[in-house]
Amino acid sequence: MNIYSLPAIISFTVNFSTAFIVLMENPRATLHRWFAAFIFSFAVWNLAEILMLNSADLLPAMLGAQILYRVIFLTPAFYVIISYLFPKNLGTFATRPIFYVAVFSLPVLGLCLSFPDFQIELVSLKEALNIYHYHLTFNLNPVFLFLLLVSLSYIVWGSVVLVMKIKHLRTIRLKNQTRFFVSGMVFIFVGFIAIILLKASLRNPASFYWLSTIFTFIVALFFLITIMKFHLFKPGKMLSGGMTYTILSAATLSVYFFVVRAASTGLESWIGIDSYMLNAALIVALIFAIVPFEKRLRRLFDRLLNRDLHQQRGNILALFRELQGYHERSAFFEIIERFLV
Repeated sequence: MNIYSLPAIISFTVNFSTAFIVLMENPRATLHRWFAAFIFSFAVWNLAEILMLNSADLLPAMLGAQILYRVIFLTPAFYVIISYLFPKNLGTFATRPIFYVAVFSLPVLGLCLSFPDFQIELVSLKEALNIYHYHLTFNLNPVFLFLLLVSLSYIVWGSVVLVMKIKHLRTIRLKNQTRFFVSGMVFIFVGFIAIILLKASLRNPASFYWLSTIFTFIVALFFLITIMKFHLFKPGKMLSGGMTYTILSAATLSVYFFVVRAASTGLESWIGIDSYMLNAALIVALIFAIVPFEKRLRRLFDRLLNRDLHQQRGNILALFRELQGYHERSAFFEIIERFLV
């Protein structure tokens, strides 16, 4: 495990936790299952990057690149299905298995025809450490052009469906959720395409690595903000608990890479203690240091996610205190009207 894989590990932790939270709120709901699968596809993306960045040999790194190549061209298919289901399904055909098969058939066909000559190659960030990253290669291969055309068509298709759906939604909350989601997804897809095209003008592979790292962070934060700020899903305590442990896990990984490993190496060379035992002791100390923050962070998320509920409870208590005294009929109804309005 090297420092270059830390951003991908953190992004994977956030995406995997977010997908799990969405799925466990209502595992039987079609929207929850597909939305969780959509977020999980980005978690697999992060996992493929982790495999590439931590492979000492070329074969495991190539396996990660092959997985990533498939995820890149399958993600737009998930987006099309989500566009019909989110935030509210307005048609019955979008829940039929034949629709899912039809949407995925084109990218799967293209991937089958292009196997094993995928248009992706490995580049070395640091040859001395055998740290690999991916690079998409563009050519006039008919199968690759077919995959590219299908992906771009799916992105436009899903975005148009979401935009057209806004005028049919009845509440302002659903309309705002849809606008935010389609805007974020368009930004993500356009950003990824821009980074890939910019790769041709970047001579240093590390520059592309840092751009793609920032991109993966943005994707993970987008899905987390989506379910937090706009309450797309309401899994209650699971949401606050999941985000608490996601943030604490990311913080633990960061402290481990930047502090614990450096301290372990320094103490090992100074005192001569076995590095494995020292790492274990420092990790245990790190866990005990972070545990006290768990309850505070959970209470903070509870207040943020249930702000309307806490405010309504306060209003009801204020109403009860005001009604404890005697009031004339007109004054009584005026108090009730003021509370309801």
